[in-house]
Amino acid sequence: MGWLVADRPLAHETPADYLTRLYTNETDAARSEVLAASQLGRAVYMAVRHRHKTGEHAGRTYTFAAVILVFNNAKDGFGRKSMSECSGPCEVDCPTRIMALLSPVEEIPDPGSAADWRERVAVAVAERREAAAAAQRFRPGQRLHLTEPLGF
Repeated sequence: MGWLVADRPLAHETPADYLTRLYTNETDAARSEVLAASQLGRAVYMAVRHRHKTGEHAGRTYTFAAVILVFNNAKDGFGRKSMSECSGPCEVDCPTRIMALLSPVEEIPDPGSAADWRERVAVAVAERREAAAAAQRFRPGQRLHLTEPLGF
């Protein structure tokens, strides 16, 4: 799916608040509820609980990750591009608190690339933790000797 764009920016709510309201809905066939949402950079990550009321999955409930790319500014307005974890989005900065709310991949109908995406998120989290631990080894005022020239 492509981008959905409005000519005006959101003025009275954040993109995460707007998308939480948009994704929380109920029809005769299903009910969706956003359990948590967080915007990191240009992406909003959400844990969405979905319950089927009819069809072959009637009564089945599962929680999946929604990844929505956004922009919100006076020049371009508000835009969003929605994806689920099943489509294997490129963005992997999903907060751990949202990942903890997701159902196991096996419980998601048509999981697609969800397992691959979750693995890439786990790798990104490990890399961020490793970088933070490395940064802790340096103290203010400490002198470093570089073995190779540093380019800027």
